[in-house]
Amino acid sequence: MKKLLYVLLGLVILLSAGFFWIKQKHSPTYSGELKLPGLTAPVDVRFDNFGVPHIEASSAEDAYQALGYIHAMDRLFQMEMMRRVGTGTLAELLGPGLVNIDKFFRTLGIPEHAKWSTETWISKEQIADRETLINNSSLSPEQIQMRKSVEAYITGVNAFIKAGKLPLEYTLLGTKPREFTLNDMHAIVGYMSFTFASALKTDPLVTKIERQLGSAYLNALSIHTSPEHFKIPVHYPSRNQVDRSILTDSSNGINNSHSTGNSAGIIKQKNYNTTAATTKNFTDSERLTFHTDYENTVSGLLKNLPVPPFLGSNAWVIAPSRTASGKVLFSNDTHIGFSQPSVWYEAHIEYPGFSFYGNHLAGVPFALVGHSRHHSYGLTMFINDDMDLYEEKTDPADSTKLLSGDSSIAIRERIDTILVKDSATVFLKTRETHHGPVMNEVMPELAEITSNPVSSWWVYLLEPTQALEATWKLSHAKTMQDVEAAARLIHAPGLNVMYGDSTGNIAWWAAAKLPIRPSHVNSKTLLNGSSGNDDIFGWYPFENNPMSINPSSGFVISANNQPDTMNNGVFFPGYYYPGDRYERIRKTLSARSDWSQENIKDLQTETINERHPQHAAYLLAAVDAGRYMKYKPALDSLKNWKGTHELNDIAPTLYYKWVYHVLKAMTEDELGEASFKGLLETFLLKQSLTKMLREENQPWWDNSNTPEKETRTIIINKALEISLEELSDQYGRDASKWFWKESILSEHPHPLGAKKPLDLIFNVKTDPLEANGEGVNKLAFTMNGEGKYKVSSGPALRILLDFSNVDASESILPTGQSGNIFSPHYDDQAALFVQGKYRPQLMNKGDIEKTAKSTLRLIP
Repeated sequence: MKKLLYVLLGLVILLSAGFFWIKQKHSPTYSGELKLPGLTAPVDVRFDNFGVPHIEASSAEDAYQALGYIHAMDRLFQMEMMRRVGTGTLAELLGPGLVNIDKFFRTLGIPEHAKWSTETWISKEQIADRETLINNSSLSPEQIQMRKSVEAYITGVNAFIKAGKLPLEYTLLGTKPREFTLNDMHAIVGYMSFTFASALKTDPLVTKIERQLGSAYLNALSIHTSPEHFKIPVHYPSRNQVDRSILTDSSNGINNSHSTGNSAGIIKQKNYNTTAATTKNFTDSERLTFHTDYENTVSGLLKNLPVPPFLGSNAWVIAPSRTASGKVLFSNDTHIGFSQPSVWYEAHIEYPGFSFYGNHLAGVPFALVGHSRHHSYGLTMFINDDMDLYEEKTDPADSTKLLSGDSSIAIRERIDTILVKDSATVFLKTRETHHGPVMNEVMPELAEITSNPVSSWWVYLLEPTQALEATWKLSHAKTMQDVEAAARLIHAPGLNVMYGDSTGNIAWWAAAKLPIRPSHVNSKTLLNGSSGNDDIFGWYPFENNPMSINPSSGFVISANNQPDTMNNGVFFPGYYYPGDRYERIRKTLSARSDWSQENIKDLQTETINERHPQHAAYLLAAVDAGRYMKYKPALDSLKNWKGTHELNDIAPTLYYKWVYHVLKAMTEDELGEASFKGLLETFLLKQSLTKMLREENQPWWDNSNTPEKETRTIIINKALEISLEELSDQYGRDASKWFWKESILSEHPHPLGAKKPLDLIFNVKTDPLEANGEGVNKLAFTMNGEGKYKVSSGPALRILLDFSNVDASESILPTGQSGNIFSPHYDDQAALFVQGKYRPQLMNKGDIEKTAKSTLRLIP
């Protein structure tokens, strides 16, 4: 026994020593002194109680070099994943299972676009050569400073890669990171832009319904915004309110106008009807019966991405007339896929003439969301339709060309080499038309609707990104006009830029380059690529974009819903949410005029959906509740439901299960399993659900696989029977105990967590959340037959700021500031996030010095 005890004790000591050695080798360094080659003066980095770095430097270059080093120290593996997705090189690091994802992004063209964007920049040598910069008339002092700051950030990241303690993930993968580059930065921006593009998930499904089922099925859905959907009001300023001459003056150093192909920058406008869907009834011989597995669709493929998608967001800015302090109150919560680490990295930067607190994307030096003492800006997804799919036709006389009107155009080809870890190299042939890349090989679901080539036309790929210029201008803005100038630089993806400042201004701009489509085009279906008649013929000028500046309502709101008509009377098409969140926010803000940073928290963390009880009423009206007396507690709960999602609520447990089975019975017989799953994940379901559940005389109710004709009543009752039986098996016969918390799973997955047992090490699991389908505190999940819902996305931050006391502003992250498993800040905010609590965003030097947990001094 003694020998056994000694052996066990020895093993414990050995394991403890091994763990301590591994931890010391890979832990981030938050204190002490480190040499950072390239600095011109020492930089102090104070880390607060939650690991947020407060960087104090003597110049912009030193500040951004320090940020690059610290950002890499906490988030290098996240940068690795982001840049590899954007460059199509995941398989090189993670193996054969990621080849299809690499093929997809390379075919789409993001790596090529990153190279193009990089080539538009001057070289590092030119930036170092001041004389060259001074003599370069195309660059302003602002551009020079911005580009030097970008290069300084890259230098900082690479200094950590070269000499810092790399995170554990690289050891487990048996590799080391390569140098970080400007091209990586542009590739990361490209990936972020892609996640906003909904066409690849939605348009093939809409076309399939149109071609295989016909107009009656299509018209039973809400393809476009309907009267029942809530719209964002627009308020265009007069010239007296905003001096637009400032915004179009190129002397500020960064071009403020979208390139449009003509010197005036304004193209003849033409209105078009976004509610008119072109449909055609196909014969049985024309219908394609091939069905793709869900895993091979775009939706299924993207489930395997090791980085999270950007999925929505809320933001509102309240004018002084509606706040208790008499100052602007700012709020933003960006909705992004759950991941570990979470997307945003917070950093506070101080150098002469600049004081800023920002939220940074991995590998990008300038904050996408943030505030100074004078201004604050945030983002939500515009979700405008900026991608069209064109069905092409091969020239019968030459198979290497495609028809385009009266002529034919050659197909361009390129060969990509995909390196694969522990496997053979893959060679990918990509074909490209005059519209864009041919997507058939990487989108097998297209075979269900056509055998012709289908190419994607995407606004983002049409010109180099100016995201770095835009975010620099946003963070360094001095006036509201500066922020609008930054918004003008964003051509894609479409973003709602939300703004407030210390002088009382509030504003919202829909920032995007908006194409003018022919009036007959329904942009949510495959377009005719061979006629030339479906091609766009111009661009709306930025002045036509939806916006609202200092409206009389006293607030601006964005919740991914349809903006009202532009100032030319056009509803711009998009993949918008129905507006449930928007309307809840609008009604709440309108109810009082004493809003404060404290009382607004109840709205930002609210999990009520007012539309869902209406849906429940439609369903309950179709059944005889007396037939289900043993389940009376659940049915009564649903009958009296106010749309809450509290953990001990019963109503949502029955509601989501019932709605799922209704939708499955309605649509899976026509769509097939893969397309049904796809429907559950698109904007189309959110837009159409009310119409689908409410209307009785529509073809979706009938099951095409049975000889009899099913009705709305039959389907709803059958779905209820199935739901009650499944819930009884799942939670027991006592329906009074079907608590919502039993259905919810909450986990933030790490890229390596996909391999068990690494999920136990890297993933962050939390207590159940008050998950909801579309409440203000949007904690989303996909409905399914199991009745267990894993929260897949939610607020990636929650920011509140009152300009009466900027130093008291607050935020929260879903897990923690660091992506390093050995950091104390890996998941130290997770419990606070679940509880709906906040922590301070410190900017006051005295407060920082008093509460700093550690200080790291970086020296030349």
